[in-house]
Amino acid sequence: MKDLSNDRQTYWQTSCKGRAVYDICPKVSTKRLHGNFYLNQIYTGHGVIASYQNKFFNKDPKCICGHVLEGRQHIIYQCSKWRKIRTPSSQQTSPCHCQNSFNAKGSERPGGNLKTKT
Repeated sequence: MKDLSNDRQTYWQTSCKGRAVYDICPKVSTKRLHGNFYLNQIYTGHGVIASYQNKFFNKDPKCICGHVLEGRQHIIYQCSKWRKIRTPSSQQTSPCHCQNSFNAKGSERPGGNLKTKT
């Protein structure tokens, strides 16, 4: 089991794939992650994230907090609107606690569900 875990870690560190998620969660773990559809979009910067919507659908990239660009790094580390639903682990400078980065309310955008962002 340890060899398999080491192999997975080596692959994760050297792969060209998944670099956006690697920046947030660089250590492979056998613990079950507690993400969901919307958290996965935040971690990858895809889906309902305003910067992604701007890139593909020419929508406003501005964050609901007023920041010029709503991207995954901004949501996870800086956004004042998300501050109340972040746990302390997500505010560290080197987080690798991606399963705990947001508490149970993490699937909802402050002021409404992520699905409703236009």
